[in-house]
Parts: sequence; structure tokens; C-alpha cells
Amino acid sequence: MVTGIGYQTVNRQNGRAYSPNTKQVHLDKMRGYLINKVASKESLLSYNRTPANTDYEQNTQNDAANTRPSLFVHPRIYDVIALLEELQKTSVDKRADQLAEVALQHGIAVNDARQIYDRASQIFTDDRLLLSAPTGHKNQEVLVKALDRAYQMSIDEPARLKSFVGIFTGKKNLNTSSIHFGIKETQLKMLQQFMEVGCQLIDASHWRIRAHSEQAVRDIKKELGLNSSIRIGARESFHGYEVRVVQKKRRRSDKNMAITDDYYSSSGILKYVGYLLIILVEN
Repeated sequence: MVTGIGYQTVNRQNGRAYSPNTKQVHLDKMRGYLINKVASKESLLSYNRTPANTDYEQNTQNDAANTRPSLFVHPRIYDVIALLEELQKTSVDKRADQLAEVALQHGIAVNDARQIYDRASQIFTDDRLLLSAPTGHKNQEVLVKALDRAYQMSIDEPARLKSFVGIFTGKKNLNTSSIHFGIKETQLKMLQQFMEVGCQLIDASHWRIRAHSEQAVRDIKKELGLNSSIRIGARESFHGYEVRVVQKKRRRSDKNMAITDDYYSSSGILKYVGYLLIILVEN
């Protein structure tokens, strides 16, 4: 109520800052984020300064950004998300005019903001600039970890991350939360590369591969040396391999066609992270 910051934003910044049981936000755990928003608009200053000895100094993304370059257009992922979310609320014909003002509010250089905005505008054919983030506490935990790991990989292993984004870009489809690989050797090689990086970003137990039979998935996992924790599934008469990130759900209605009471359904995290990385990763 004091800050106007939503619970999802709080959770993205620090998963321990928000207690869903008491509905309380521990602002001390958000100190670095709040300082960055209120007092650390470095793009507005004409000199370089060292931040005071606060939690802000311990922010992983900012510390790393000061020592090694990131592959990302702008290193602070959550500021990019906030920029796109705010611009998305603005009518399309006014976005370009308000871009500089919104960018400065979020501490993003105008040139970087313009590049981010242009990329987002080209990716989506409608008025969107960003997909809606998957909801639910568990999904938020997975999402925050994935984005933090992606950022670190953009510094430590930029070539691997760029390869992952390139594969996703070639196979993305806004109408589905999964991507598909064929059975040819080149496709299997891409599947192997994609899943190796994918399991670095998102724990293997959250991934699922489906084919025409579960045995076919077991065989390909063994052949490609994929993580044993990747879940398997069957999709009748399907040609190739379907990859997605899933979440555990419980059947609460007879109208639900799930065979068992507990089942796995697409979480949308792969789609959200994939499209965001397309916007963030330098060509």
C-alpha cells in the first residue's frame, strides 16, 4: 500500500520478502530494489559514484554488471520488465513519445530503452510488448530463478545462452507453450543443445518431453545423454519431440479430462522466458 509495488514484483526481487500467509512484505529485504528505484538513477547523473555500503551493493546483477559485460541489451532484467509493462499500459500511438520519460524512471539509458522497445514491437503482431507472467507462488519461484540464472549465463557463458535463444527463436509459436523438434540428426542435435542449457536455467524436473510413446522419450534421453530428471509423456500419433516446462496440478472437477487426480500441465514459463530473452539478448 505504501509503495504501490505488486506482490509479483516483490517475489521476483526476493522470494522471501513476501509472506503469503500473513500478506506482509518485509521491506528490509527489498532495500536494494527500493534504493535502486528511488535514489540510484545513475543515468541522470553526470559523474560516477560508489553506492553506500547497503544491501544494494550485494545485488548480484548490479555487482556483476560493474565487472564483466553481460550479453543483455540492459543488465537489470526486472527494470526491463517494468519498462515494458508500463509502456504496454500506454496507448500504442503514445508509446514512442513517452519512451524517454519511462526509461529514465526505471534507470535505463534512452538508447537501450529504444532498442528494447523496438525489439518487443517487432516480436509481437498485436499491441503487446511482453507476455503475461505465469501466476502462482511456485511458478514465480521457478521464474525468478530462471531469470537470475539467465543473467549469470549472459556473463559467464554468453555463447551457450545465445545458442539457446537462437533455437527458441526458430521454433517459437505464440499459440502454444511448447516447442517441437523433428527426428533428423540436425534436429536431435538442437534438442540436445537446447535441453542442456534449458536445464541450467530451469531445474530438469520442471521440463517434460513428449513423443508418440514414453519409451521413445526414454530412448532419446539415453541417446542424447539428457538429464534423467526430465519428465516424459506420450502424445499419440505425434511425429517428433515436444518440449515444454510443466507445473503440478490437482484435478478439482469431473470436467477436467486429466486421467489422474495429480497431473502435469504447461506452466507457460518457457514461453515467457524465451520471448523475454529474445528481447534482451544482443544480436
